[in-house]
Amino acid sequence: MTHLRGRCARGRRLHASAPCGRWRTTTMIGAVRIDGSTACMTIEGTTNTEVFRAYVKEVLLPSLKPDDILVRDNLNAHKDSRALEILAARDVEVRFLPPYSPDLNPIELMWSKVKNLLRGAEARDHDQLLLEIGKPCPVLPQRTPPMGLPIVVTGLVKML
Repeated sequence: MTHLRGRCARGRRLHASAPCGRWRTTTMIGAVRIDGSTACMTIEGTTNTEVFRAYVKEVLLPSLKPDDILVRDNLNAHKDSRALEILAARDVEVRFLPPYSPDLNPIELMWSKVKNLLRGAEARDHDQLLLEIGKPCPVLPQRTPPMGLPIVVTGLVKML
């Protein structure tokens, strides 16, 4: 990932390198709690219902606590009936955000910070990117839930 903008002295031209040519899509699927903890998974390619179902079974369910409320956006993969059945079997309450409401999605704040950190790391190949993704993210929000609600929000971001 590369920075989209940069700074330099007035009257000077900014020079930086950026990869060109073919690239691979790396997708991060993640959930964030209000306390800042996350459950993330990285895959090659894009997300579909099978990928999301695997994320729910292998990554999300083990991290959920009793009485968690799972808030999701309206991506088609998030509406998969089998994934919803898996969550319902564990008594996880699932709520969907209103359509076309990225401003209400708290995970978008996390993804913007994560992408900014990854751009700053200037990973120029896929292996470097995966190493940077594996590092802890120091900028996730650390706050207490409103009204004591344990909320987990899922979302995804595509990189490279």
